[in-house]
Amino acid sequence: MAKNAGMQTVSSGFVQLLLSQLSTRVISFLLNLLIARHLSPEDYGLSAVQFHLITTTILLLSREGLRRGCLRFQNDAAQTPSEGTRRILSVAWIVIPAGLIVTSGVVFCALFMSDADADSTFRAAVKLHGVAGMLELIAEPLYILALINLKFKLRATVDTASLLAKSGLTLLLVSMTDLEPALVFSLAQISFSLVTLLSYGAFIGPDAVRSLQQRDSKGLKWGPQQKEVLWMSGLFSLQALEKQVLAEGSKMVMVAVQSQYNQGVYGLVGNLGSLLVRTLFQPLEEIAFTSFSRFQVSINDHQHSNSDPAKEKEGLSELAHVLKVLMKSVSLIGLLSASFGPAYSYTLIRIVYSTRWSETEAPMVLSCYSVYILLLSINGISESFVHAVLDSRGIQQTNLLLVLFSVLHMATSIVLIRAAGAMGLVLADAVNMMLRIACSTWYILHHFRSLPTFRLHHLMPSSVSVAGFLTASGVTLLSQWIFLPPQQLVVMSTREFSLKSVERPRHLALYSCGREGQMGAYLSSPITTKEIWEGKGVTVKYGGSAMQGWRRTMEDAHLAEVELDPAGNTCLFGVFDGHGGAEVAKFCQRYMVKEFQALNGHSDGDVEEALVRVFHRMDDMLRDQQYLEEIEKLKIKEGNEDEEAGEDSENGAGAMDALDLLKRVFQLKRFMGDGAASGEGNSSKTESSKPVDPEEAMVQAGCTAVVAIKRDDMLYVANAGDSRGVLCRGTKAVALSEDHKPANDIEKNRIIAAGGFLSDIGGVCRVNGNLNLSRAIGDLRYKTNNELPAAAQIITAEPDVRKFQITSEDRFFVLACDGVWDVMSNQDVVDFVSQRLDQGMEPAQIACAMLDACLANDPKEARGIGCDNMTAIVVLLNPKD
Repeated sequence: MAKNAGMQTVSSGFVQLLLSQLSTRVISFLLNLLIARHLSPEDYGLSAVQFHLITTTILLLSREGLRRGCLRFQNDAAQTPSEGTRRILSVAWIVIPAGLIVTSGVVFCALFMSDADADSTFRAAVKLHGVAGMLELIAEPLYILALINLKFKLRATVDTASLLAKSGLTLLLVSMTDLEPALVFSLAQISFSLVTLLSYGAFIGPDAVRSLQQRDSKGLKWGPQQKEVLWMSGLFSLQALEKQVLAEGSKMVMVAVQSQYNQGVYGLVGNLGSLLVRTLFQPLEEIAFTSFSRFQVSINDHQHSNSDPAKEKEGLSELAHVLKVLMKSVSLIGLLSASFGPAYSYTLIRIVYSTRWSETEAPMVLSCYSVYILLLSINGISESFVHAVLDSRGIQQTNLLLVLFSVLHMATSIVLIRAAGAMGLVLADAVNMMLRIACSTWYILHHFRSLPTFRLHHLMPSSVSVAGFLTASGVTLLSQWIFLPPQQLVVMSTREFSLKSVERPRHLALYSCGREGQMGAYLSSPITTKEIWEGKGVTVKYGGSAMQGWRRTMEDAHLAEVELDPAGNTCLFGVFDGHGGAEVAKFCQRYMVKEFQALNGHSDGDVEEALVRVFHRMDDMLRDQQYLEEIEKLKIKEGNEDEEAGEDSENGAGAMDALDLLKRVFQLKRFMGDGAASGEGNSSKTESSKPVDPEEAMVQAGCTAVVAIKRDDMLYVANAGDSRGVLCRGTKAVALSEDHKPANDIEKNRIIAAGGFLSDIGGVCRVNGNLNLSRAIGDLRYKTNNELPAAAQIITAEPDVRKFQITSEDRFFVLACDGVWDVMSNQDVVDFVSQRLDQGMEPAQIACAMLDACLANDPKEARGIGCDNMTAIVVLLNPKD
């Protein structure tokens, strides 16, 4: 009967909270889904991570200790209900002044640690979140009364109303007003707090007021029990601080070292992945803690009254039974999540949040989070039990352990977040959770040591159940491999590692292109063997050099043609910087001159128009079925280079590690997947500049291009991407081109109008979470909108063409890829070349020296700068010899 009564208390309260949580979460989930569709990842990260940290820190540090400590009040049959209420409120009211101190400190720290250029809106939003926290804390004494009196239905009703008010107001403001998102989140949080305060004030306030009015002088004095509860509350508050660092420390690290985009992705995954936690585990843990506390109070009463030891043992047995039922229940739910979550994470995000989120690392992070839920479920109940039954000395011991765990957790978070971004955050939390479970397990065994029938394995599901879940997990993962499109497996398998940068320069923030952007690990030593070319024309003398450097493959290509017309008056020079493979850069090297001549660019035709048309012509040819075999051969050549790099590993070239090899297997599967199986392409040989259908977008790689045409005394420069040209006029640098970056207003407007989006990843603005440039030849999957012209696609090959009159002051110009420009400025290059020309060096020698000067000594120390492929061409104008 005792066991049944205990379980009835737990189950009835849990059912009430569960029904409320289910209905509330379904509605709020739908509202939050709509909210997420109105917000960028950066804005979502502001709410889901930064403001969430402010709110939880204020509330947890202010109220958690008193909330748990007040549950330690022991039953006194001699006192009236009013006396019991006054006794509780005599301690619970302390939460208000304590909360004011904590709130002031948290708000001050948030403002102090914010960026110096943080706008006034963000600062106002932080202060408003502090106001919201205080409003909620004013209601806390009334909440504690409801909690102790087991008013679960009231708690469920208030939670529902508050959450719906917050979500509804957020959706209304983001969809129907132009209010800054930061202010929207603040006002919504205030609405949550107001509903909470007014609700508890209406339902609990009158009884509390009446009880306080009946107090006498005796009721004003604190007894030993109040002092004991306050002491326990202090210990629980210290524990709350440690738990906040344990629970949110990894998020604090993420805020410190990761971009708002990564924070937004993790926030989305955290909200989606913890839906189960908030709906089932959280209310169950709260009710379990309350029940464990009341059971332990009853056991303590038997001990203090020296009653029959059999009754004490019966109470302990009942407590073990409740723990067993709860642990098995949450473990089964956790196993369900761990078994099916990884296989269905991509599909879920794709359906619910569309490709805006599914093509990021979110599916992979959610896969890991679904396994992490199993650890969360076990830790939640085990820690609730430990904290409910320990005495003050035991609480102090656990606090010391939590301090140790906090330090380990922060250290692990820093290492893993820097290594794997949002994925690292989940892994760090998992390590922390396992340590806490181990600690709780020891305390549980120690607590039930007097029960000979108690066994730890009784708390876990049976081996048959575990085997069944493992089988189901294997089947679902196999079905994912069979039925999910190959490119989505690539996204899930490699994206997280390609976006793991932490405040890195571009070349360590692995940009995603044809192969989902894997630059791969650097070689153990650079390949400094250089390709050198030089020559002369009627009015020019040139020399160039290209070097693979620290990269595993060489993806650059170049052009130098000084006899474009019979008279030798037209010259063409070009640098092509490939990404996702060398095939597009090599394709341009092979065909651009021929196609430029076919477009009349070599004669008296319009050079500027011909340059624009030839860039788009490259895209058209990449789509053409007749060139696919040739492109594949160019791709194979690149693969051979990779193999050679691997073979030279013992001589310092470096070997491909297992992870990089695995990624490339996935990438190969992508190349041979939907794209390779698509039907007929555009076989027209005429220039169309027409976007390709998605099925025809077989060429995944791309390249930037800077091309210079010298005709008589005119210089024409076309650029798409971030390769660059510079002219030496006198001693000053004159920019021949400007880089095309997604953050530029013109580029940004085009990308968004075409249906793309921008993401801040590792401090670098990227298109659709991938490319850190906005124009390129190739990258055909960004050029699939048939309703838009080629120049208006998300990524376009449309070049900017500039025209310059060559004067007597113009000495030379230089074309180079971004591997050079990442290290040297325009003026640096002009000064470097001028000094060496004055020393009598040849253009090719100067180009070689430039690459050597740009090469990094150590990729780690250089943080990626000077580690890319490098190509440079120096062209002398009107040379004396």
